[in-house]
Amino acid sequence: PHDNPADQFGVWDSDSDRFVVVYQNKSTDSTVANRTGIARVGTVSAAGSSATVSFGTQNIFENAETYIGGMCFDSQRNKVVISYADDGDSDKGKAIVGTVDDTTISFGTPVVYSDADTDAASCVFDSNSNKVVIMFGASGLKSIVGTVGGSGTDYTTIAFGTEVRIDHSTTTANNLSAVFDSQNNKIFVNYNDTSGGMFTVGTVSGTTTTWSFPAAFSPDGTYNGAVTGGGAYYNSNVFDTNSNLVVNLYLHDDIHYPQARSMVFNSTVLDNMTHWIGIAAAQIDNGATGSVNMQGSVNDGQSSLLIGYKYYVSNTATVNTSYIANREIGVAVSAT
Repeated sequence: PHDNPADQFGVWDSDSDRFVVVYQNKSTDSTVANRTGIARVGTVSAAGSSATVSFGTQNIFENAETYIGGMCFDSQRNKVVISYADDGDSDKGKAIVGTVDDTTISFGTPVVYSDADTDAASCVFDSNSNKVVIMFGASGLKSIVGTVGGSGTDYTTIAFGTEVRIDHSTTTANNLSAVFDSQNNKIFVNYNDTSGGMFTVGTVSGTTTTWSFPAAFSPDGTYNGAVTGGGAYYNSNVFDTNSNLVVNLYLHDDIHYPQARSMVFNSTVLDNMTHWIGIAAAQIDNGATGSVNMQGSVNDGQSSLLIGYKYYVSNTATVNTSYIANREIGVAVSAT
C-alpha cells in the first residue's frame, strides 16, 4: 500500500468484509511527520487465481513519530483497535478505535493506557469477555484490559482498567506476540528477555487479568561459558481452530546456527505445567499433606529407572526418557 512502510500489521474486519493494514510511514515529505501512523482499508475482489487486492486512501491516526505495537478487531462492537507508542508524547502507550466505512477508516481520540516509556505492545480481542487486552513492555511485561465504548452506539473510544504485571523477573520484555485461544478462553503470550524466549498464559476476569508463571521455551545458548544468543525473536502466533492449538513462528538467533523455528503449544497444558514445582516423595492421598522433592534435591520414590538417562515430565505428568524441550527434571543416579 505504500513505497516505504515499516512496523506493518493487519487485521480482518468481519463486519465490512475488508481488512485493515497499519504501518509506520517513513516519509521524506517535509509537510508530513516522519514515521507517522498510517491506516488503509484493503478489499479482496474475486477468488482463486483471479483474486485481486485494492486499497483505499491512507488515513493518518497519529501525526507524530509512531511505534505500532499491534492491532485487533473487536467483533462485538465491529471496531478496529490499534495499540502504539507515541514518540511525540514521551513514548506513552496509547490505543485508538477505528471504524471502517467502505474503503476508508475513521478514528476516535487516542487514549493513554500507560504513562511510561512503552514498547513491544501486542493487542488481542477476548471474544469470551468481549474485552480488548493489550500486553506491553514498560519496565517489565504488563497487561491491561480495555472496553470499547462511547456515547450511544458510536463506540469510538476505549476505557482501561488497572495494569497488571505479568512477569516480575524481567525488565526487558521485547519481541512480544499474543493470540486468543477461543477453545480454552485463554490469552497466550510469548516474548524474549535476557534469559531467552518465554511464554505465559492469561485469563480475563472483569477488567483485569491473571497469569501463569512464565516459563522458557527457547533459552539462550552458551559455548565455553559465553552466551551465544538464541532466544525467540520476531515471534508470531496464530490459533488453529481445527486442532485447538497455538502455533508460534520465531527466529532462534544463535550466533553459530540462527534458525527459523516453529513450536506448537496447548494453552491448558502450559497453564498447568508452569505450576510444576517437584515430585512427591511418596504417594499423597487427596486432601492429605506430604513432602515434595523440589528441583535440585533427590527423589528416591521411583523404580525401574535407566541409570545415567535424563528424565522429562510429560503433559500428563508422567516421568520418562522421551525428550521434551525445556521439561528436563533430572538424571537417574540409580534404578530406584
